Order: sequence, then structure tokens, then C-alpha cells
Amino acid sequence: VHIHIAEQTGEIEACLAWSGRRPVQWLLEHEDVDARWNLVHATHMTMDETLSAAASGATAVLCPTTEADLGDGVFALPEYTHAQGSYAIGSDSQVCRDWQSELKMLEYSQRLVLRERNVAAAPGGSTGEALFAGALAGGARASGMLLGRIAVGARADWVVVREDKLAFAGRPPGRYLDSLIFDHHAADFADIVIAGRSRREALEGDAYRSARGAFAQVLQEVAEEQRLAVLLQ
Repeated sequence: VHIHIAEQTGEIEACLAWSGRRPVQWLLEHEDVDARWNLVHATHMTMDETLSAAASGATAVLCPTTEADLGDGVFALPEYTHAQGSYAIGSDSQVCRDWQSELKMLEYSQRLVLRERNVAAAPGGSTGEALFAGALAGGARASGMLLGRIAVGARADWVVVREDKLAFAGRPPGRYLDSLIFDHHAADFADIVIAGRSRREALEGDAYRSARGAFAQVLQEVAEEQRLAVLLQ
């Protein structure tokens, strides 16, 4: 059960005016929220709501680049994860569609608010590893699928990153995820495997360029239609 909730302060105010309760508060009081539920955004929660949402077993689906683009606010990640809350990441708009940028924004937004570094990691731990593991576990839970592991019955999904990526130079493999997420250069994926099928040819070959060109043409047509609609108003 996916529900967009508590994304913007205006929504909080409207819900209070209607019900006398905040959105997450109202939901938890009126529905049997459990691990089947996914609370998309959940940006503005009180501490009581944060702790109750975490205890319910629901997954908070965070869209950090969307929340930044719209000026929504910042999710209370440390309080939520300390309460053993499950979180996943999503791409809620066309602004960004890659997981590295979402995880980077999630961490950097916490640093800006708290004026601390390495918020998602335990002391001395890898921030990249902590973010990736949390999002992977929460993503599997939110989708209801067996993901994020190499095991019988799990989907065979993985990416292959070139070890000659410049940001990996001089770093041990245990820090590769830090470099992959926080390095400003795009990841150089050697292969992407989805449900056991390699997409290498689509990554490197003519099919990718053709699809990209066709999509660009569609965007151009949509933009022209929008301009025409404005002129006709």
C-alpha cells in the first residue's frame, strides 16, 4: 500500500484544519499500518510520529532530489533509523533517476541540517555502505520482492562497476561504495543485469542511443504542445 504523505507543510496545515490531526498521526490512528505500507516522503513528522511510524513496520520511501527540488524539507533520518525504521529511495520526478544521486542528497541534506558529517554511518563506518544497505533492504521490503542478495529464489539483479574508476584509486574495496555515491563523476558501469539478463549491449550499443534520441524527440514534441497551449489561452 503506497501513500504519499506529509510531504509539504501546506499538507500538514490542511490536514490539521480538516481533522485536528497531522497526516501520519491520522493514518496511524485510523488504519492498521504494518509492513505492507509504504509512506512516500513522510518528510514532516513529529518525534512521536517518527517513532510510531518506525515501530509500525512500514517503509518510508524517500525521494531526496525531489524533496530538495520542491523545497519540501528534510526527513529525520537519524531518529528514524535509530528507531529501526525501514527506508527506501525512489525517484518521484524527472529531475533525477539514479540511486547514487538520491543517496548522496539524502546524506548531504542531513549534514546541512545537523552540521555534522557521516550522519548515516556508525562511528568509523562507511557512510556509503550504510546508505546502500539501508536502501537495499528497504527497497526489497517496499516492493514485496526478494531482492538485494545472491540466493536461491532471489532476483538476479546487480551492476558491475569498472575497477579502474578513478575515484577507486588507492582505496580498499570496502570504501568503493563511498566513492561510487559521493564522487561527482558518473559511475562507469561495465554491465547491468536485470532478472538474470545482461543489459550490456543496451548500455553501450546503438539501441541505447536510439532510445535516447527517440525520448528526446518526444520531450521536444511535448514542449511544443505546451507552448502552443499557452499561446491559445
